Amino acid sequence: MIDDKINKALTEMEANLRSVRSANDQVNNTVNAYKALAASTTAYADSLSVIKDSVEKLVRAVGNDYDKNIAEFDKDRNQIVASCNQTIADVNLTIRDVKLSFDDNIKQIHNKLNYLLAINGIILLAMVLLHFWG
Repeated sequence: MIDDKINKALTEMEANLRSVRSANDQVNNTVNAYKALAASTTAYADSLSVIKDSVEKLVRAVGNDYDKNIAEFDKDRNQIVASCNQTIADVNLTIRDVKLSFDDNIKQIHNKLNYLLAINGIILLAMVLLHFWG
């Protein structure tokens, strides 16, 4: 009887030890899996950090290039606007000069026509007088 009790107790202890050993193996497997996951997650996070840095550099480079191009376009636009404004001013000045010259020519032609009309009137009057006098 004591032997049975001892065997039964030993069998229960063996089962309990197997259960503890199985639990220990599960804990070890979980710890090892966690370590592997932590290592791969760290590598993944490092890769993402490198990608983030590269994207930030690219954004800065594009931004700087954009700002440079905008500044050059503004400079070119300002030069074109200034050139157009100068050309418009020159054309307006030329038009004013041509208009004044044209007005002066019209006045001179008008004065010459008035002189011709006066001379023709005098000649006609002289012819009429000569016709009646002669």
